[in-house]
Amino acid sequence: MTFAQLERETIVERVTDNYYFRANNGDWPGGYAPYGYKIKHIIKQDGKRHSVLEIDEERAEVIKRIYDMYVNQRISIRKISQILNLEHIEPQKKEGLWGVNTISTILSRPIYTKATTKIYEYFNNFGTTITNDIEQFDGSMTANLYGKTKRNTKVKALRDYADMHLSLISCPPLVSNEDWFKAQTLKGIRKTLPPRSNTSTRSFLCGLVKCGKCGANMVTQCCKNRYNIKYSYLICTQKKNIGNSVCNNKMIDISKLQDMVINDMKVYFNSSDIKVKTEKYLTINKEKNNELLINKEKLENSIIKIDIQIQNLVNSIAEGNTVISKYINQKIEDLEIEKQKLSMELNSLNNSYNLDADTALIKYVKNINEKLNTTDFDELKSVCQTVINKIVITDENVDIYYKI
Repeated sequence: MTFAQLERETIVERVTDNYYFRANNGDWPGGYAPYGYKIKHIIKQDGKRHSVLEIDEERAEVIKRIYDMYVNQRISIRKISQILNLEHIEPQKKEGLWGVNTISTILSRPIYTKATTKIYEYFNNFGTTITNDIEQFDGSMTANLYGKTKRNTKVKALRDYADMHLSLISCPPLVSNEDWFKAQTLKGIRKTLPPRSNTSTRSFLCGLVKCGKCGANMVTQCCKNRYNIKYSYLICTQKKNIGNSVCNNKMIDISKLQDMVINDMKVYFNSSDIKVKTEKYLTINKEKNNELLINKEKLENSIIKIDIQIQNLVNSIAEGNTVISKYINQKIEDLEIEKQKLSMELNSLNNSYNLDADTALIKYVKNINEKLNTTDFDELKSVCQTVINKIVITDENVDIYYKI
C-alpha cells in the first residue's frame, strides 16, 4: 500500500508536469475547450499528437455578442445571462444554464484576444507567472491563463491571478484588445472570484438554505427600503443570476428567518422524544459508516490498480514505436478519465464518512440551550451547521430538516 501510494503521487506529479509542459509549449494542455473554440488533434514535426484550439464558428459568434452587449450596449452581466437563457442558446454544459459567473469568466479570459504587450503588463502587475518573454507578446497569438486550485472539502476554485500562470497559445482571437480592456474596466479590477457560499457574515444560516422550487442555494442580498432603511434578505441564486423566468420563489427577510429557526430548534431539541431520536440516529449512522468504509476501501483499491496500469503503460511507451505509442496514450487517457470518476466518488465518500461529526452532533444536542442563548455569530453558525441538514424555503413556507 505504501509503494502504491508513492506510485500514485509520482503519477499525479508527472501528469501535472505534462499539463504545464503542454501549456508552456503553446498547446492546449487538457480539459474542455474554452467556449467559442473546439479541440483539434494534429501531428507535429516531433511525430507526436498535439491538442490545439480552432474556432467553433457558432459559439464564437456568441462570445462576440457577449462582449458587444457588455462593452458597447452596456448591458449588465446578469441581464446578458438572462437574454441568452431566454433565447435558449446552448451553454458549455448542455444541461446547464448561463449564469453571472459564466459570463464574468468569459469577459475575463485573455485567450479571446490578441496577446500584446498590454496583456503582458496587465497580468504582470497582478503577479501572474508569465512563461514567455515580453518580446513574444507581439499579437500573433493569444494567451492562456491557468494554474493550480485552492482546495477544500467542497470548492475547487482559482482565487487569485498571482497563483496562476500565463502562456502564449496558438489560438485565433475572437475580440479586439480594445474591447477586452474595456470589459476589464467596466468589471472593475478584480483579482479574486466572488465569495463562496457559506462565507457570508450577514446570516449564520448561509449554506443551509435551499430554494424549494428549483433546489438552488439561497444567498444573502442587501438593499434599502423606501424609508432608506437597510435590510438583508435571502434570494434564490437562480433567480438572482438568471431571473424570474427560471425561478419565481419569494425572498425572505433574514432576521425573521433566523428568529424562526432558533425558536424551532429550542422546541425540537427540548421535546420529550429527543433521546429516542438521538439513539436511533447513532444506530443508523453506525451501519451507514460501516457500509461507507467498505465502499471507500473498494474505491481506493480500484484507484491503486488503475495507477499501476498507467505506470505499466508509461513504461511500455519507451519500448514501442510511434503507432503503438498512439494507442497506448489513448488507453492512458481512458484510464485517467476512469480514475477521475472514481476519485470524485471517493471524495464524496470521504466527506460523508466522519465519526467526529457524529460525536460533535451529540455534544451539541446535550448543550443546545446554552449554545442557542448566545449572541455570538460564529457560535450560532457552528450550532446550525452541526445540527441542521438543510432549510427549504418555498414562498412563505419554511421546512427545517434536522440531522437527528
